[in-house]
Amino acid sequence: MRLRGLLFVAAAIPLCAQHAAPYRITYRAYVTGPNLSRAYLNAETVRAVRSDGSTYEAQTNYRLDGSIHTQWRKFDLAGGTTVRAIDRLGLESVVHNANADAACARNRWDPAKSCAVQFNGGRRNQVASINSATRLGYRVYKIVQQAGPRHRVTLWRAPALGCAELGSMAETLDQQTNKYQLVFEGKIVDLHPGEPDPALFVLPRGMKTVSPDESSAEEMAACCYVN
Repeated sequence: MRLRGLLFVAAAIPLCAQHAAPYRITYRAYVTGPNLSRAYLNAETVRAVRSDGSTYEAQTNYRLDGSIHTQWRKFDLAGGTTVRAIDRLGLESVVHNANADAACARNRWDPAKSCAVQFNGGRRNQVASINSATRLGYRVYKIVQQAGPRHRVTLWRAPALGCAELGSMAETLDQQTNKYQLVFEGKIVDLHPGEPDPALFVLPRGMKTVSPDESSAEEMAACCYVN
């Protein structure tokens, strides 16, 4: 399994807008491992949730040399509007889905059920080991799940914050030593409970509006094929 696929096993389930305790969290994600001389910064992410269920996320991904690979902002607004902006390219995509809130209510991390995933109103345990712990003063569920025969992912999710992620870790089994080795770690830089700064939710202006497919194509060309 490629590293990117391993890191985003859990992230394949989108964070849905839902009424929850508001907060703002800043994360840093590091790639590490026995073949690297040190841990490298992989991404910086800001996630914010308002009490009306609107969410904001901004992410910068880095190459191993420290240069920017991709950079974007995303607004999921209560009522079903999603705006994804790539400021460096002056592009945005806008999607309206009147059924988004209802879909998210049925497909989400469930604080009442050990922060397991709920699909279409039913619980999916993820074939995981789930234990209670404490992180940053919050009770969390430590969720350990296999991601293939040689990989496992550990997540710490806080039910009081709508199952917000308070840490993550990915490991790969070394077949020679039969021990797991850390290859990725997500750390909290800061956590601010309460309503986030309204400035985060100010939508971008003056950008060219394109379809999500066009936006993805432009982003890929800019990050990967243009010097």
